Amino acid sequence: MSNTTSQAIPHGYLSTLIVIDLFICSLMCLPLLLYHCNRHTPSIRYRKPNLMSIAALWSSIYSISRCVIELNQSKINCTAMTLVYGVSLQTTLMAYFLAELSVVLTFKLTEMMIRYNEKHITQQGALIKLQYLLRNRHLTIAWIVIQLVWNTPLFVIIYTGPDYTMYDGNNCPLELRNRFVPLSIIQYSIIGIATMRLSYSMSKVVDNFGLRIAFQRCGRAMCLVLLCYLPFSILHDESFVLDSHLEFFIAAFGGQLIHLFHIIGPVRQVFKEKIFDQNTFKGTEGILEAFLSTESGFNAFTEFAKGEYEYEAVVAWKALADFKAGTDDCLSATEIYQTHIYLQAPLSLRRFISANLLERYETAYEGNTKYGIHPDVAHDSESFNLILAELMIYLVYSTLPRFQLHPLGV
Repeated sequence: MSNTTSQAIPHGYLSTLIVIDLFICSLMCLPLLLYHCNRHTPSIRYRKPNLMSIAALWSSIYSISRCVIELNQSKINCTAMTLVYGVSLQTTLMAYFLAELSVVLTFKLTEMMIRYNEKHITQQGALIKLQYLLRNRHLTIAWIVIQLVWNTPLFVIIYTGPDYTMYDGNNCPLELRNRFVPLSIIQYSIIGIATMRLSYSMSKVVDNFGLRIAFQRCGRAMCLVLLCYLPFSILHDESFVLDSHLEFFIAAFGGQLIHLFHIIGPVRQVFKEKIFDQNTFKGTEGILEAFLSTESGFNAFTEFAKGEYEYEAVVAWKALADFKAGTDDCLSATEIYQTHIYLQAPLSLRRFISANLLERYETAYEGNTKYGIHPDVAHDSESFNLILAELMIYLVYSTLPRFQLHPLGV
């Protein structure tokens, strides 16, 4: 316990560089705020914006806290400093991994929906389980539990050893560093490898938002930061490393990777879309309906919807339109309800249709079942008009403008 690390207090140009770094890290919160405020726009909403915002926020906390503590190490004890560094870093890493995992699962869900609809393979159980897992409430519970487990080793190494609160940040015992730094590197490596693996396992369907390449580039950057950090971590007690604060600058830069690859780009795209929207022909419900009624138009729009994570909406429109027209091969009222409307429907419309409207249909269907009325008898060709109308409004005002900018819609 007698050996301690004594790091030079930054002064002169070094303190100026750290203050500039602090300013840049704080400034990064502005695009994060814009990202979160525009989370419902097409370029952002399928990136799991709530989870990614949390990951980016924790990365900002990590970078900003490193800057502030680097300038004031003598004013904080070693235990507190290690906890701030460790909790913010490990929470950032796991939050980023969970955000990417949820995106990958959304890709997987779209693929399963396509196979379910096109090949008529019975996958309803798997679809229901995946939809259940991806609901916000269940994602939140899983996020909290996993974070608690992931951060447990940090608290173990800090509170199972000697009392480090008697040391300030400039003179932390080597024993604490030798327990904390390897744990951080191991967990960082695990997340880096896992995110790279996930990014390459993403769906090969059309990716209209560049998610796959963004995760791949961020994963490579994480690996590069780790490779740059390792030599200075090993030589941490060398005077030139201590005096130059190189460990700090590399770590602070690494904390901004999420902003660079997942926040700034989508925010720029949002403003580009707003400019495009002013000059884009939106069309009307009648025009879109006529377009979708043709085989080539429906196929093109369906192909585009796969990359927009809206495949089930277009498939549902087809089923509802055929039912209304009374075509020979249309689904029955029961099949439409079981496929698109009820709570555990494999191609659910809950992301596109208001919950109140769907609940009305659920109540009506359950009432018919309770009193022995067969739904196919109780529903005529006009029964699903309300859902069809609301779905068409969504497609016209949300999906069609982007389709008209895509090569498939030109």
